[in-house]
Amino acid sequence: MSASKNEGRKSAIRLLQAAGAGLLGGVVFCTGILAADLSGLCGLLLASESPAAALAMLYVPVCAAFAGLSIGMAPEVPVQPLDPPPPNRRPSRKRWTF
Repeated sequence: MSASKNEGRKSAIRLLQAAGAGLLGGVVFCTGILAADLSGLCGLLLASESPAAALAMLYVPVCAAFAGLSIGMAPEVPVQPLDPPPPNRRPSRKRWTF
C-alpha cells in the first residue's frame, strides 16, 4: 500500500471516530434532556400519537449536528511528515520563512 493511501486511510478513520463520538454525544445529550424532563418534554413526547416519530425528530437532528461539529473540530492527520534537516547542516535559527 502506498504512503498516500495509508495517510488517506488514517484520515478517514480519524473522521469516522470523530463522527462516532459526536453521535454518542448527541445520544447522551438527548437522553439527558429526556431524563431531566425539561419543560415536560418526555411526557409530551410519550403522550403523542406516534412517540417513535417524535423521538426520531428529536434524536436525528441533534445527533447529526453533534457529529458534524465533531468532524469539523477533529484534528487533521498531516498528509506528509516533515522532513528532518540534512545531517551535515546546522538547523537554521530562523523560525518564520515566507
